[in-house]
Amino acid sequence: DDVIVNSSPKHFEAYEKALGDFGIKVPKISGALRRDIYGMRIKEIMELLVREFRMDVDVAELTKHRNAYFMELVKEGVEAMPGLYKLVDDITKWGLKRAVASSGVRDYVEAVLEQLDIQDFFEGIVTGDDVKNPKPAPDCFLMAAKKMGIEPKYCAVIEDSTHGLNAAKKAGMLAIGVKNSMVDSDQDMSPADIVVGRLDEITLEMLGNKG
Repeated sequence: DDVIVNSSPKHFEAYEKALGDFGIKVPKISGALRRDIYGMRIKEIMELLVREFRMDVDVAELTKHRNAYFMELVKEGVEAMPGLYKLVDDITKWGLKRAVASSGVRDYVEAVLEQLDIQDFFEGIVTGDDVKNPKPAPDCFLMAAKKMGIEPKYCAVIEDSTHGLNAAKKAGMLAIGVKNSMVDSDQDMSPADIVVGRLDEITLEMLGNKG
């Protein structure tokens, strides 16, 4: 989410529509709440929203509404983040192994990769369905490294969220933060070893820098 695909607008529209189904009318999820849920797994986000708006609803039912809205929005089409295809070409040229480690559910992650036509680019896919502990725990990145057969200390993570960057550091990996102007989340990039503005700013030299 928001590393390879511009998904935040669809996520937040789905949250807001689902909340509306249960009588919570919010013009827009913004400010500290938007910042705090950025990079979290859907289950934890929905639990947080129920607490935040003091809702007397079943989290699973609210999540079902949210997921239905979200997948409909995804089917309308997704937008690649700036520089994605240049980075894909570069990584292929450099001969590096690569994997996706996302907090999203598998159905969504696979649908996005297929829409972007990069489903065959990755050697491993780890989703929020595959790990017990979500970011900022390092579980998803450690599992991705295992799938690739690479020691964590030789891995680099490209992330756009504070939760994700913290997870990368806990995994003992190089953390590259993408500070993208398309995403309104005000994420703290201080945990990153390197910060770039676009994916195509990443160089082979950066990936070899262990900070």
